[in-house]
Amino acid sequence: MSTGRVEIEPVVATLNGLRVENARSIPSTFKAGDMSDAIYCYRAVRPDHGLTLKVQRHRTAEVDPAEVAGVNIMSVITGERDDMLTRVEMQVDVGNNFRFLQVTLPEKDDTLWTAFVNGNVVDPTREGQTYRIPLERAAAADDEQTSVELVYASKIASTVMGKQLFRAPSFNLPLNNVTWVFRVPKSMRCYGFDGELRFVPENSRPTDVQIFSATIYDAVLDRLQQEDATIAAKGLNQGDEYYRQKGRPRDAIKAFEQAMMRAQKKGDLEDAKIKLENVVKQSAKVGLVEQRRQMWRERNASNAPGKAQTKGYNLGNFTADYARQVERSLDAKESEALGNWVQKVIDQQAAAAGISQGIRVVVPEHGRRLQFFRPMVTRSGAPMMVEFAMVDLRPANKLWETICAAVALLLILRLAVGRIVKPAIA
Repeated sequence: MSTGRVEIEPVVATLNGLRVENARSIPSTFKAGDMSDAIYCYRAVRPDHGLTLKVQRHRTAEVDPAEVAGVNIMSVITGERDDMLTRVEMQVDVGNNFRFLQVTLPEKDDTLWTAFVNGNVVDPTREGQTYRIPLERAAAADDEQTSVELVYASKIASTVMGKQLFRAPSFNLPLNNVTWVFRVPKSMRCYGFDGELRFVPENSRPTDVQIFSATIYDAVLDRLQQEDATIAAKGLNQGDEYYRQKGRPRDAIKAFEQAMMRAQKKGDLEDAKIKLENVVKQSAKVGLVEQRRQMWRERNASNAPGKAQTKGYNLGNFTADYARQVERSLDAKESEALGNWVQKVIDQQAAAAGISQGIRVVVPEHGRRLQFFRPMVTRSGAPMMVEFAMVDLRPANKLWETICAAVALLLILRLAVGRIVKPAIA
């Protein structure tokens, strides 16, 4: 038995005697059970019906350099119906050799506004519509996922009959649990839902309108600040644990960087900054001392000082106690010279790297809610599309208001004329 993924796709040209149906429309008398995860559903309209399926088995090793546990897409359409703002949130289990997530935006004129990985802004590289986003393992714990957040702006192409096709970004990974939520203006009426994601009517509210107000905006900001404060406190604690107890200075640096980026209090920010600088400097010093000892060993120097301490280096996975032992093994002059050189290298690296700045965009969830879902996309780079019709009722409402106003005016004129022109008495 194979443990790979199986992709099943119907050959549309062979739909003989079958009609596409919604799995949720199956009557309960058939006792089909829960069909919420059904991808395809057909109704037999002739006894000689037939369907050809294309089945392809993928080896897990071929498609799983990393695994996307879930994708949440939120698209907000403006009141003029030609601008759309989209936020993409992903949870990725990053593999050992997977370093870049490739994201291809649907249209060439789409503009990427922000990209965050684990809450930290990143600078993706671009080639045409494709962006390469650098990933990293989450520093908080070995079993935690890497979070990715993207926000991009796009234009909606005009249509003749109101039918609109929306394309989602594509990725260089298979996807699981893809949810796409649209917020459409309250003046729009939507119908004819179709596409590669299933419309979820029970989680959609096409008749209810949510108003994005200043109160909701403040509540979202408060929630984000509380989340940042919690992550900052967690990063400080775990950074200490990684460096002092577990001997993982690289993960400690990531944790302190996370705490510094998310800190909401001045005290937490200073604490994270000082701890980060200490770990970076001590790691650089220990690394330089280890390189020097390695050179001495290669030259067969039998009198290499501090040779017994190398065992604690552990290929760079050393504890804070070992770093202090290395520092104590240096005389004052050597320690000062090494410290000055390390500080110079750190300053040069910081200047070369620059400072990545990004704005956390709060997407205004305003209007009517439409939700679509797909449990799995097995092929990397596969397109995802949703289609539905949108009808703007504002012209009809204005026409109705004009007719009502005209009728009211006619009634007023009729009453006024009736009072002025009185019939003659015989």
